[in-house]
Amino acid sequence: MYHALSGTIVQSTPGLVVLAVGGIEFEIQVSLLTYESLIGETEARLLVREQISETAHQLFGFGSPDERAIFDHLIQVSGVGAKMALKVLSNYPPDRVAQLITAGDAPSLQHVKGLGRKKAELIVASLRTALAGFAPALPGAVTPAGTKAGDAILALQRLGYTRSQSEAAASKATQALGEESTLEAVILEALRRL
Repeated sequence: MYHALSGTIVQSTPGLVVLAVGGIEFEIQVSLLTYESLIGETEARLLVREQISETAHQLFGFGSPDERAIFDHLIQVSGVGAKMALKVLSNYPPDRVAQLITAGDAPSLQHVKGLGRKKAELIVASLRTALAGFAPALPGAVTPAGTKAGDAILALQRLGYTRSQSEAAASKATQALGEESTLEAVILEALRRL
């Protein structure tokens, strides 16, 4: 089993990265979050999970330990495969997935294409306790959703900015305006900085 792969990015498209490592090119399926973090990069290190079946040998890559941990939890739920887990992680950052599940927010999980009510409820029922103590592995590396900065980052990403652009702009905006500012003011200031 592989833990991580480091190498040169040969190809990068939404959902797929080809990484050249020691003369071998690995095709690695990734979430949109990980893909966006690699835009403009020539080298990458991805944490990986390998799945081998009779018909396929697949690698799934992650930009952070948190993303891989949530993926590992999701694929343990009956009927949730690796591709559905990546879809969930393409819609929400890992800390937000954990927050939705522990809050019992199955309706928000249903926003993931192909994830119906019953499957969303099964995910919540199966993982609510397991994710109750989930905290990002690298404090400060992920801005918690539900905070002004976290909500501003999600809003900017929905406007088409990458996660790294959104994080930088939201951080600067929050520092410039102070903690008492409104979410709308933070978003507007962040947009001025982009």
